Amino acid sequence: MQLSQVEIANFNRDGHLLIKHVLDKSEVEKLSAAVDRVVDEALQGRGENHGWMIENDFSSYFRTEGLIDRDHALELLAVHPNLLRCVGQCLGRPFMMMYDRMVVKHAYRGIPVGWHQDSPYQGEDAKTETFPVPNFTVGIYLDETTEHNGC
Repeated sequence: MQLSQVEIANFNRDGHLLIKHVLDKSEVEKLSAAVDRVVDEALQGRGENHGWMIENDFSSYFRTEGLIDRDHALELLAVHPNLLRCVGQCLGRPFMMMYDRMVVKHAYRGIPVGWHQDSPYQGEDAKTETFPVPNFTVGIYLDETTEHNGC
């Protein structure tokens, strides 16, 4: 998978890029099964690095950190050639993964998360400070978002 010069220019102009079909159907199926196992583990109160939010005495599971050590499909995602090639083309320089995280949004029972920026753009200086090395976040969406599932 190669990005076109137009896609790279759009990324540089807009700061984001939607790339479809980075993973094939069998990879998505394996990844979905691995994610389901991690979610089940969290909801059963097992394992580590699961994040919960509490609002008005309501607790909701919303994320898990450190995925690549939990399942082979998640480990393979971190070194997926299509994914790495696209990130490398957008950044135009060598890069390394700093952390991995899965965000879970349950239909009709999650807690809303307001607008924010991810690291390193957090805290009091987040709106005025810039960094010479770009921060790059990759989001992989496994489920369709519809009104039926809580969108």
